[in-house]
Amino acid sequence: MRDRGPLGAPDVASADHRQLGIVSALDNRVSGLSGLALVEDGWRHDSSLDIYTLPAATDRVEALGKVADARVALHRSGLQVAVQPASFKR
Repeated sequence: MRDRGPLGAPDVASADHRQLGIVSALDNRVSGLSGLALVEDGWRHDSSLDIYTLPAATDRVEALGKVADARVALHRSGLQVAVQPASFKR
């Protein structure tokens, strides 16, 4: 089993960013295959920020569905996934 770092830090985290919409970030120790899983589901990697975003035209319901789908898929592959639920309330 892989070392999860201090306090069991998540491998993947998602939150709602004020300007960028819903974003996800991967711990640097996570396999590149995890990022590919996000890209295959419509996420885009912003290499300057090292985060994954959804296309601007993605409506909120679809975006939340993509967060849920990614969470399930990544969790099934053995990753610890965190979602900041308070950030998704509007």
